[in-house]
Amino acid sequence: LGAIEFGHDCCRKIGAAIASALLLQPKEHVIGENLVTEDIDNLYRVFLETCDIYLGFKLIPDAYPDWLTVSRPYYRVTYVLAVTNPDWKSLADMPRSQAIGATIGTSADLRLIQYLQALPANQRWSRFPMASDEAALRAVLRGTAGAALVWAPGLWALQAREQEFSKLRLIAPTPLPASTADVGAALLSNEPFMRSAVDQAIVSLTADGTMEALLKGSKFPATPV
Repeated sequence: LGAIEFGHDCCRKIGAAIASALLLQPKEHVIGENLVTEDIDNLYRVFLETCDIYLGFKLIPDAYPDWLTVSRPYYRVTYVLAVTNPDWKSLADMPRSQAIGATIGTSADLRLIQYLQALPANQRWSRFPMASDEAALRAVLRGTAGAALVWAPGLWALQAREQEFSKLRLIAPTPLPASTADVGAALLSNEPFMRSAVDQAIVSLTADGTMEALLKGSKFPATPV
């Protein structure tokens, strides 16, 4: 195992645990967060040059090229609605005159689009497509959007980094259906033995409670799969 990718401290600990279960010494190589489909070609280059496994990868069915394969998931994350209004308990409480800022291209954004299109025109909230979770959350802080539909770890990281984001609170998505995504590791598809070994390590770490302990220890907003 040449290198493991780590997006944040929790992911680093998970990577170290997987490597330890495989009796390997990981070599860390950070390439950043929020890898999206447009960056898949760049990930191929990174695999060839510097790493064998990329951790913190959203597992989207039938979304990747033939040269890429993914492990079994090791945790599940929910997309959340963040607001500043203290009176709203769920999306149902937010007036239709307010807008929802949503990070464009995510599974939660696609579900939001489908949900809004199914409503009568006079019962829809406006949807503001945003380039990132941070942009959506800042729109709420500025008052240009009533709520932000974002990846829970994105909000978690921003709140840990900047005091301003502590003004945000979560509300229930009702009546919008909840959206979740599983997270695992990405590998080159010509490494079936490595994928099998990583999958076995994930199963073991989940079964013995290590994965849950790592997530809780970092107060990371995810649950083991």
